[in-house]
Amino acid sequence: MVEVWLFGRSVQRADPCGGFARRRRTCGRFLERAAAAGCGAVMLAASAVSPGLAQDKEPAAKPAMEAADGGPTLNVELNTIEQQEDACRVYLVVKNESEDRFTDLEMELILFDKQGFVSRRYAVQIAPLQPNKTRVRPFDLPELDCQTVGQFLINDVTKCAIEAGEKPDCLRRIQTESKGEVHLFM
Repeated sequence: MVEVWLFGRSVQRADPCGGFARRRRTCGRFLERAAAAGCGAVMLAASAVSPGLAQDKEPAAKPAMEAADGGPTLNVELNTIEQQEDACRVYLVVKNESEDRFTDLEMELILFDKQGFVSRRYAVQIAPLQPNKTRVRPFDLPELDCQTVGQFLINDVTKCAIEAGEKPDCLRRIQTESKGEVHLFM
């Protein structure tokens, strides 16, 4: 198996020279020389020059991010946005997969417009969250046209507490998902 980095993505191929014997001989000599010369970048050039040389591997499903103690996650999904009279309503679906009852959970969200520029900053209160429960959390972004929304960044978790007290690793517990064309990321 050969791993090639192509445009920032890892591409793996069992036969880096394609399936044709002639191309395989030529490509094989080329790759041997490149490896002997220590040229990792040549692999990139070889994959771009020879069609069929690199074939994208299906990206693996994103594993759930776990807390430092190996605990479960908080799944935060940007489900949908809809235009209200003079506000854009955002629906977050938050699934608490832990045994903890969150009494305080506030996230700092950064809104990017469709051109990728930072547009606004919001503090959104998600708590209370019951253990092993999914909650839909709608919130309005005043004086905003939903058509201008590009994506949201969870920049930080500004407050995080469970019944037993503050929880220091809340940001690491979050896994993001998105439905539709507006994305939520960390």
